[in-house]
Amino acid sequence: MREKIRKLLCISTCLIVVLSLIGCAVKPDTTINNFFDALKKSDIQTASKYLSRNDSASVGGLKFDRPEYERLAKLIFSKLSYQVISSNTSGDTAIAKTKITSPDLNKISGKMVTDIFPGLYSKALNGEQMTQDNINQLIEQYYTKNLNESSVPTVTNDVDIKLVKNKDKNMWLIEPNENLANTMTGNLFKAFNPMTINNSTSISKNSEGKIYGINEEARIGSTSIIITNFQKSFGDDYIKSGQGNEFIIVTLKEKNIGSGNIDYNEAFYQLQNSKGQIKSPAPKGFNRRLDSGSLVPGGEVDGTVTFEVPKNDPQLTLIYNQASKPVLKFRLNY
Repeated sequence: MREKIRKLLCISTCLIVVLSLIGCAVKPDTTINNFFDALKKSDIQTASKYLSRNDSASVGGLKFDRPEYERLAKLIFSKLSYQVISSNTSGDTAIAKTKITSPDLNKISGKMVTDIFPGLYSKALNGEQMTQDNINQLIEQYYTKNLNESSVPTVTNDVDIKLVKNKDKNMWLIEPNENLANTMTGNLFKAFNPMTINNSTSISKNSEGKIYGINEEARIGSTSIIITNFQKSFGDDYIKSGQGNEFIIVTLKEKNIGSGNIDYNEAFYQLQNSKGQIKSPAPKGFNRRLDSGSLVPGGEVDGTVTFEVPKNDPQLTLIYNQASKPVLKFRLNY
């Protein structure tokens, strides 16, 4: 009897030791918290220890291909907020549903297209040379200025973060992927990559290309665009055009014909007049403004883009120019 009691005590002691070791293992939530807390402190070296592999930052790792990416990413990380909503474990893998709020670089990019790109395009049209390094520097300065503003726009996304158990380290590690990269950087790599311009890809390269008419579909990449109408206006009780000017209100429809999400933005559109001058959209518009956002595959949006130009211009051409893509042109009144 005494021997049985001794054996039971030994078994119980072993179970207690095993359970205590299991309880000491780092939980998925702990890894998520440590990872994001390190990012918020711009401590890339510590944060990378919680990744199963440290790939390029564009696919979820923390290795940056360009120094401007790293500088901007650290600034973005300092403004992150996150919340682990739930985590489920199955064997050596886990999924942590996490809500992440970060600066919205897509919105900042849309504003940048209006603020600085018209000047760059004009220089390109006039034959002025600007190196890509010069342009990247201007873009980085613009992002930095806007990211440091108190009213920086933000975007919140729910993301499923996959983790794998590393038995040697007795801890959970995050599996990096592109979706996580875009979520935690506010779409840095989507926003920055298209923002390139040089003389070989400027408006002048495509000036002899096809010009589409109203109600004629134009396709470029995953984007389908149809201009459905345009009208003139001198404004209303709240918005009035300047002396000698009028508003051109273009109604259009965009559709995602690809397999991944795409961005739309009224700032991708410009208006060229008969003198070759290129105008950005007016600060205030009419009716249903196109504004900006994203479209899932098969998604579509319609809205208006408004321009203020000298009245009665006989040759108005709408330009779709998303920097990295070839230019599309639409004939409005000729």
